[in-house]
Amino acid sequence: MKAFALLLLSSLTLASALAQQVHPITVPLGGVQQVRQLDNDFFPNLQTLEMPHPAGTLSGKRSRGFQGRTQQDSLVQLGLAAPPQMSLNFNGNLYNFRTPNDNDLAIANNGQLVSVTNSIIYFYDAPNEQFEKTTSLANFAASLGYTESKYDPKVIYDPEEDKFVMVFLNGNLDSTSRIIVAFSETNDPLGNWNLYALSGNPIDNGTWSDFPNIGLSTDELFLTFNTFTNGSVNNSGFEEACIWQINKFDGYNGDSLETQYYSGLNDQGKAFFNITPIIGGSGLYGPEMHFLSNRNLHSDNDTFFVFTIDNTIANNGQISYQRVYSDQHYGEPPGALMPSGDTLDCNDARILGGFFEDGIIQFVGNTVVGATGRPGIYHGILEGLPSGTPSIQLNIISDTVDLAYPNIAYVGTGPGDQSAIFVVNYSSETTFPASASFYYDGLGGYSSLSTIKEGISSVDVLTSPKERWGDYADVQPKYDEPGIAWSATSYARSSAHFTWIAQLVRPFGVDVPDQPTAVAAQVAPNPTQHQVVLSFTLTQPEQVSVVLYNAQGQRVALLLADQIPAGTHQFSCRVGHLPAGLYVLQGRDATGEALFSKRIVKQ
Repeated sequence: MKAFALLLLSSLTLASALAQQVHPITVPLGGVQQVRQLDNDFFPNLQTLEMPHPAGTLSGKRSRGFQGRTQQDSLVQLGLAAPPQMSLNFNGNLYNFRTPNDNDLAIANNGQLVSVTNSIIYFYDAPNEQFEKTTSLANFAASLGYTESKYDPKVIYDPEEDKFVMVFLNGNLDSTSRIIVAFSETNDPLGNWNLYALSGNPIDNGTWSDFPNIGLSTDELFLTFNTFTNGSVNNSGFEEACIWQINKFDGYNGDSLETQYYSGLNDQGKAFFNITPIIGGSGLYGPEMHFLSNRNLHSDNDTFFVFTIDNTIANNGQISYQRVYSDQHYGEPPGALMPSGDTLDCNDARILGGFFEDGIIQFVGNTVVGATGRPGIYHGILEGLPSGTPSIQLNIISDTVDLAYPNIAYVGTGPGDQSAIFVVNYSSETTFPASASFYYDGLGGYSSLSTIKEGISSVDVLTSPKERWGDYADVQPKYDEPGIAWSATSYARSSAHFTWIAQLVRPFGVDVPDQPTAVAAQVAPNPTQHQVVLSFTLTQPEQVSVVLYNAQGQRVALLLADQIPAGTHQFSCRVGHLPAGLYVLQGRDATGEALFSKRIVKQ
């Protein structure tokens, strides 16, 4: 049986002064590249077949453990919400003999889609269901003149300016490290891009930049990185996590970039490891920008860090942070199982993605599941911004298969709607590496996993028994079509990882009551003013959830979730406090399938 561990956190929040150094840096335009004109691509790629473990320790900078709170393990039922539906879906980026493939994706309001992996860019016209072009990172940035390996791409769409931003890395020494940043001039990704090369060693301290993350506000672009000394293995040379703040309009216009580089960020003398920008849900927000971090290399921890840069560079933005303790623990996960007997590296418990909507941050990451010791994921819900007293509810999600590398996108349809679609990788001793989606209704209900693409082999690229997974999955809202998101995930084929792109749609409505359902049911009185009684008969025992929806298909309340024996039953509830209108009372089984669906008129 699929299950979630749902744990509610009573959080203690401590505000702290943030030691920092702020470096103003101007970066000139490096060149302009038109994608349509690119040809003669050799797709150069360097693959190391003995890959070091991507996590590991931090040169004695191991994070501290718990604050003496008691871990709770409480399992609840999957299937309390309907699953997302998959619409258009297809093979994405070509396999380029590189592991992991590090999926990321962006889609414009006009349907132009850009998908990136190590180390290929893929362009697709979604409305016309037409592949347009593919090119390598090296070919895309060739005019800049850097010959080192290109890797770790990220791409994001700006719904306010209707343009794209792409970021990837060059080189892995302090002398060669560059951060390639490209801004599209229009909403046509096959047109011109303005290219910039930021130094991966901007303060000349003998380090290079790795593990990029990207976010946009209404005014600026934010990049975060970890920095390392030369020759770092398993993070042995980790120095610190840093933040770039960049005027995005300079990039769109092809002007020199006005930037600020934040270094020296630490908590009680310990440098932060991985800082993740939190993007907007239904659209961009600003001028402030929020970030999250945690103690992701510890086997057990309860600490999160909430950062805010409160304004733009031009308005002297300042960075601050708060430390938030929760009574639900997360921890670095073990490797995921495969039918071949090899394992897939689940990396660490860093925050992999999140969004900010109506003052609430939702975020996701990998974790070990305390009840099973297997890989799972966490879904965090952070409330209290911008009041200054945030609290976190952390929901631990586990399944009969091993889960890893989640991401999350907002799919709400209006104020107060915190609905989200998740994507995640999964695998097991009997299940080839694959990907799935699931839905969160914003009120505590999660759907069952719904497969995006099944795997057809185990992964066997490296010479060691610990393989790299497809690593990052991505999902992004279609900003002009609320309730729709696009994803780029991995599945295993021919012993390697390939990319699958899919359009995912939230369950907008509820099943039509007038059509036959699996279980006969009646409601009375109907119309009603105060109370309704639901009568139904089960031919066998069922795990049943009874949910009330409004006429827009939004969930009003979960009224019952229980194992119910075979036989005839009556369930009653009071509805006198509800606004007048049309409602639907729906029952679902353990898999999320509708058992009955009855229309109610509230007078």
